[in-house]
Amino acid sequence: MPFESEPRAAWNICLQRTCTQLYKQCLRKCPAIDYQAIMSRKLNLDQEHAWQLFRDYQACRPTASDEQVRKFFATEEVKQRSLFPARKILFRHTNPISIVSSEKRAIHGAQALPNSNEFLAIKSLINSIVKQDPKNDAYA
Repeated sequence: MPFESEPRAAWNICLQRTCTQLYKQCLRKCPAIDYQAIMSRKLNLDQEHAWQLFRDYQACRPTASDEQVRKFFATEEVKQRSLFPARKILFRHTNPISIVSSEKRAIHGAQALPNSNEFLAIKSLINSIVKQDPKNDAYA
């Protein structure tokens, strides 16, 4: 379920508040708002009333006047921000490349992580592959 926050308070802590995007030919304020419609379809939230404010969001269309575009950029928080948290929420996740102790490797049969020379060789190989294909923007 979405949050019930003051839009300005949520905007003040948002890390994406300056991430205006061009998506489906429209300027949009926020990646989370932009892709909520996609997630709603995937999670079958289309009929959930709590998410209606997301569905009501109006992006800045290519047919917008100069004044409408100026107003779009001048507006900081939008009412959809009320669905986001108004205070920072600590989220800790594990380090995906943390080192497993030798005892755990022996018990669980996990293979050892590459040493620094092997890691550098792998990194060099990846970089050479990316450089060979200028259309590959995975690391851009």
